[in-house]
Amino acid sequence: MSVDLPTYFSSYFATHPLFRPGALGAAVNRTQLDLRPFGQSMPFIDAAEHPRLTDLYHRSNRLAFDDDLALPGWVLVDFYLLPAAVGLLTCPAGLLEPSVRNRLGLSSQDEAIAAAYYAAPTIHPGTVLGCSLFSLLPRVGAGRVIKALTLRMLRAEAQRGVTQWDNASLRVHTRIGPLQVEAPVPQPHGKARDSFVYRIDLHGESAWRTQPRPLPGLDRANEDAWVDARDRQATDELLRRAASGERVEVVWPGLSDDGRLVRVRHSRSA
Repeated sequence: MSVDLPTYFSSYFATHPLFRPGALGAAVNRTQLDLRPFGQSMPFIDAAEHPRLTDLYHRSNRLAFDDDLALPGWVLVDFYLLPAAVGLLTCPAGLLEPSVRNRLGLSSQDEAIAAAYYAAPTIHPGTVLGCSLFSLLPRVGAGRVIKALTLRMLRAEAQRGVTQWDNASLRVHTRIGPLQVEAPVPQPHGKARDSFVYRIDLHGESAWRTQPRPLPGLDRANEDAWVDARDRQATDELLRRAASGERVEVVWPGLSDDGRLVRVRHSRSA
């Protein structure tokens, strides 16, 4: 089901009045951003003038991505804040689970980051590289909302990125459009063997989805379209097909409800 996106976001924030979108970055980037994406006000936040919020984003990101994918401070500054801006969705910390709030050292009255997304500019005009999507407040659509707003804020026409075959973020990414599988991921990435490079065309906003995922068992009649996300032989075959010129896409809803199967569409060989 496609929707009128300005109407959808207006309704979303009316339903969640404690959520506040914002753009965190270097002041020099402000004039290059669309700070009213889909008609929603997205105030600019100068990272240099708001060190506490910048630190909170850093800590929240490292809570969401630990170990091999933990965000170094210098990467946050040099690769996130200076080239563009991070899209934030803030809320009262009291909305977070107590365990999450405690790990961040927040009281229930403090400001928290419900979800955030960052995509970096690339050498290809209009194309951004998705780097980091997380939500600390699940089941309220915060991840998909901040990703969509941030892509429009960045004036993106296409988005490339890396994700894992069994990553729950596929449920967010595929709402915006099919993920065209491009290539395997270079080995230095912490999860290269489990990942793939993808591209989303952002021109077709009429295809952006906002409805809930199917109920368990729904839309499973075509078993060929569901691939075991942890079967490396099967996912390697998808990468081989993509490399040979076939169009291979991960399509909505991305993952089955149990997170074991990934929904794939590909052209058939003659």
